[in-house]
Amino acid sequence: APNAVLMSLFSINAAILQGINRQKHAVIGTLLGVLAKFLLNTPMIIIFGAKGAIFTHAIGFTISILYFLWQIKRYTNFKFNLVIRRTILTGIFAAIMGVAVSGVLFLLSMYISYENGRTHAILMLIPAVTVGIFVYFILAAKSGLLEKVFGTALLGTIKRKLFRRG
Repeated sequence: APNAVLMSLFSINAAILQGINRQKHAVIGTLLGVLAKFLLNTPMIIIFGAKGAIFTHAIGFTISILYFLWQIKRYTNFKFNLVIRRTILTGIFAAIMGVAVSGVLFLLSMYISYENGRTHAILMLIPAVTVGIFVYFILAAKSGLLEKVFGTALLGTIKRKLFRRG
């Protein structure tokens, strides 16, 4: 899952570089990541086994992303402070949500075992996911993050639809 986040960041930042007409740097950053993966893959597999390939994958993407961000900053003078703050806040909310979901799964595991088949796993998954969504939504709403990300107009429409009288 963390590698999926890195893949997304890689794609977005490569697209930004192409959008500001810096395709050469998108290619250079990609090659730097591939080179890192090529050089580190064998030693990491020797040290960590099969997980070493996953770690190397993450390292390669991270190197590419850092290069992309450096070039975006260099050519656009973009200020990353707001993005960093919102990313940290989102990470904190995700961690809190993870604790809540883990708590629900722990409590449910006293009564249901997901190892007893797909039905039991679904019976554990539905309440855990519901609690996770609820916790994240409440945190994002109370902090104002929802309004900052989606805008007040969209949230107003959602509130009117959800809380319509009559």
